[in-house]
Amino acid sequence: MMKYVSTLIAVKDMEKSKRFYLDVLGLHIVADFGANVTLEGGIALQTLDTWKTFIRTDQVDLPNNAGELYFEEEDIDAFCDRLQAFELRYVHKLFEHPWGQRVVRFYDPDGHIIEVGETMNAVIRRWIDSGLSAEDTAKRMDVPLEFVLSGLGGDSITVRPLKEEEREAALRLAWKVFAEFESFDYAPEGTAEFLKTLKNEEYLAGIRYYGAWDQERLIGVLGIREETAHVCLFFVDGAYHRRGIGTRLFERMRDDFSGRTMTLNSSPYGLPFYKVLGFTATDREQTVNGIRFTPMAFEAK
Repeated sequence: MMKYVSTLIAVKDMEKSKRFYLDVLGLHIVADFGANVTLEGGIALQTLDTWKTFIRTDQVDLPNNAGELYFEEEDIDAFCDRLQAFELRYVHKLFEHPWGQRVVRFYDPDGHIIEVGETMNAVIRRWIDSGLSAEDTAKRMDVPLEFVLSGLGGDSITVRPLKEEEREAALRLAWKVFAEFESFDYAPEGTAEFLKTLKNEEYLAGIRYYGAWDQERLIGVLGIREETAHVCLFFVDGAYHRRGIGTRLFERMRDDFSGRTMTLNSSPYGLPFYKVLGFTATDREQTVNGIRFTPMAFEAK
């Protein structure tokens, strides 16, 4: 069965090329046969003279702009800062493609184009950190939603309705996240009131729970009242913020509540996120029993 092995490029000065690929791109030598050198990543360097004998012609055009060697770097800004230590001939300095990926292109000693771009996962995280939802990020990058979720680590994450015996874990997570991120916006009375609701069986009755799991770890919870479609619990573990987990919980719940207008009372901390999801405020901020909230609604379409 045929398989792809490597990309080979012709070079005029093997020693100069080996230094370039090691110093600039960090590629170490895997095998050195003199006229042929294999580098990490499946790149092979061949001396120009021997290459001409392989292809049986002296007509080899260097440089040319017909192709490139493509690399990705997690921290593209740090990489470009490091490039300043070298005397390089640039195709172009760092710029941003329409889908949001930033790249730099320059020539190797023989005029072969080298492109180094930030990883697509880094691009995804940058859009998420700017406040876009996973869905909006997919639209902005013109890629499938599944690609964005995979880039956020979504492959190991599942979202499903919770079982009755999992409810206590969900309530513990709600309290943990509230205490870590939201309690600062409340007076002690409000914090005590929230904790009391988590222990009030009458309040908790009639709630359908959805959970997000990273393998065996519960990392997000959404609770909605079945009769009124009122979202009364919505928390994601801080370690998983801005990774599209809340959006996935909301979308999974919407599958079961399609066609219904949903409401919630947003904390000050959660207000920007709910607006991204499509909720709009229906009244000004209120305070009841120390709990600050803004009534919001998501209109069925």
